[in-house]
Amino acid sequence: MAAKALQEIGPVRSGALVGVVLAGGEGRRMGPGPLKPLRPLGGRPMGAHVGER
Repeated sequence: MAAKALQEIGPVRSGALVGVVLAGGEGRRMGPGPLKPLRPLGGRPMGAHVGER
């Protein structure tokens, strides 16, 4: 799904400003613990995975 969304947006021009808003909600279904961007996924916080892309 993410790959399809990126294809629809198209390439980013050189020098273009790109940002990510981490607004994933409270994460109640994940149970008690840290906020979703800080929860581990594959041994690293979820937010770190977003930053790589």
